[in-house]
Amino acid sequence: MRDERAKQVIDVWKTVVGVQMHFNDIGMRIRGLFITILLALLASIGFLLDKGWSLQLWRINIQFAVLVPIFGVFGTALFYLMDRYWFHRLLKGAVNHAIQIENKYKDTIPELSLSDEIGKESFFVPKGLLWVAAKCFVSHDKFRKKGQLHSDGKLELFYKSMISALFGISILIAVFGGISLDKKAALMPIKKSQGVDKATVTPPAVPQAIPSAPAPGAAPPTVIPLGPAAAPKDAKKE
Repeated sequence: MRDERAKQVIDVWKTVVGVQMHFNDIGMRIRGLFITILLALLASIGFLLDKGWSLQLWRINIQFAVLVPIFGVFGTALFYLMDRYWFHRLLKGAVNHAIQIENKYKDTIPELSLSDEIGKESFFVPKGLLWVAAKCFVSHDKFRKKGQLHSDGKLELFYKSMISALFGISILIAVFGGISLDKKAALMPIKKSQGVDKATVTPPAVPQAIPSAPAPGAAPPTVIPLGPAAAPKDAKKE
């Protein structure tokens, strides 16, 4: 291969590797942002449990601490879709193209083997609890057939385990008092007679007569005592 042609191949390869680094950086930022939001969500659950704020639907009290993990499940699913089926697919395309270049010129330029070597070392075989978790959450073909956990399987394990954990937190909070029945809000039966509610009927108020002022020159009105009449003073002397 001529030196000019080799230089062109190396420049193209460097550009492709730069694209790989770009998409890999975006993926790491997405996961870092997700972890930050997840920690903030867990802190908010503790805050809501301490305050005891709740939402009442008819006779059922639902604490907000039960609902917040459910919102976290939807957010985790969105991060998973954006990470695996958006930017990770672009990263895999750049990696595959770099591997094609390296395989084509590996005889003349053997130094162009970075992407191929990274691909060989990226997967691993999980063991112990990690293998049990991978069995539960990972559906990638390479793991099911060979037991190897590649990048797609790692993303499945990362996000799906968080979704299950958030569901479990919501269920535990609901079981241990997060959802309760408000017995005081029960509807009381109302007794009615002939279609009229006795409790709501009030007798009309009796108007009180207001005495009018006497006319000028007229005798004052006679006051009739309501209690027993007082004895006259002359009767006491007799």
